[in-house]
Amino acid sequence: MEIKPVFANSIHPKKTKKCRDVLNITFLRFVITMKRNIYIYVLTALFALPFIGCRKTVFYNGAEAYLRFSTNTVFFDTVFTSLTTTTKQLKVYNPYKQTVKTSIRLYNGSSSYYSLNIDGSATNQLDDVEIAGGDSIFIFIRVNIPPNGANNPLVVTDTIFFHTNNTKQRVVLEAAGQDVHFILPDATYFGLPCKIVAHENEHITWRNDKPYVIYGYAVVDSSAQLDIEEGTRVYIHKNGGMLCYRGSCLHVNGSKDKPVLFGGDRTDHWSMQDYALWDRIWLMESNKDHVINYAQISNAYIGIQAETIESAMGNKLILTNTIIKQNALFGLHTRAYNLVAENNIITDCAVYGVYLSAGGNCQLNNNTIYNLYESSRTTPTVLISNYYKYATEQSTSVIYGDMVAELNNNIISGTGGVSNEILIDSVQQSLFDIQFNNCLLKASADNLNKLNHKNTLTNIDPLFNNATRNVWDFSLSSTSPCKRAGKYLPSPSHDIFGTLRNNPPSVGAAE
Repeated sequence: MEIKPVFANSIHPKKTKKCRDVLNITFLRFVITMKRNIYIYVLTALFALPFIGCRKTVFYNGAEAYLRFSTNTVFFDTVFTSLTTTTKQLKVYNPYKQTVKTSIRLYNGSSSYYSLNIDGSATNQLDDVEIAGGDSIFIFIRVNIPPNGANNPLVVTDTIFFHTNNTKQRVVLEAAGQDVHFILPDATYFGLPCKIVAHENEHITWRNDKPYVIYGYAVVDSSAQLDIEEGTRVYIHKNGGMLCYRGSCLHVNGSKDKPVLFGGDRTDHWSMQDYALWDRIWLMESNKDHVINYAQISNAYIGIQAETIESAMGNKLILTNTIIKQNALFGLHTRAYNLVAENNIITDCAVYGVYLSAGGNCQLNNNTIYNLYESSRTTPTVLISNYYKYATEQSTSVIYGDMVAELNNNIISGTGGVSNEILIDSVQQSLFDIQFNNCLLKASADNLNKLNHKNTLTNIDPLFNNATRNVWDFSLSSTSPCKRAGKYLPSPSHDIFGTLRNNPPSVGAAE
């Protein structure tokens, strides 16, 4: 039987080949046509591209073309000669719908103390700067003032000129600068970069002729003494501080009208919101008393830390008429240290205003310890303990010491939601004897029952005149409950403002 092949759709092989030839010719014509069209499209696009990409920018051509500025004067607070300051910025805004073209130049050019970055270009002159309609550019400004040998502040000015169409505008630059004593590290102490400013057996005095700027730690060595004159300004770079080694002595001799200032070396407005511009004043045990009178200590990690690192040598810290404020951890911290503190204002510290630990004989009279720090603070403004824990990654060690403290005529309070601004914490390993007399205390009833206190004002507003940030007026209003509510003491005879104390005196640092 003959088997015949079966073709799809019963199409004969010869017919199928003919159909394939027709399809191939049709497809080839399609490809040729598409290529021709693509060439036409490409040529058309290339021809049109210059007209599309070079669309003409419409500029504002009015004769009175006034730009707007974020400020008419860029002012730098006191800066130190030969140190470049933080960067300031100026915003330049085009109020028109069309683009404007302006030329910008710094008047003193390359001889200026200032340097500019204009819209991303580090230059003191830039022509034909385009600012789109309703848009803006930024100019970043720095100032560097070289040493001038003068002791008094100097003012350095310059001007940024803007020439837009026929309109000329200007922005003034001003900086107050001053020559300084630089203290730069040349060794290490306890692993810290430092400079010994008073060597063994030396007696050195820092004059108030010009500020001191400290990088690292300024160290007073064993058996040396450093005196600081009234009106002296001490500015300390980030992570730096002052360290008085075992056996040394520090005397800060400020006055009511000329206090000694300790702060960070950045003095612009925004840096004052930084609560850790520098580290601390660190005092160790000695056979001489450390004396700090009429000082202002601000923006440190710890304002003052006084501690015994080996064994007591019989001295104490005498702290009087001093303002300690805006510190990231503690205002005043002692470890196994004797303390006399009178007429001080301690405020706005992120953890404790005063932390007395690991023992010591402490006398606190007529201090205002009032914490204004509110952001996430849950700790009291004053903590007194007869032990201290050293915690490391490997272990925790504890030191103990007999704590005897008498607190007379002190305000211990604060703002915010902390119900107990005074806390005592003791263990049985050491003596713990704390007495409060004629104080104003903010504390819960349960906590007050744990305190040994007499004639106490509890949980009432001391009614300061204006105890707010940036004002810091802790004087008492005429209706303050602290007025003449204190216990008579032979010292202090005057308050922090130099006013003679009444009998009975008022509670707090101000009479």
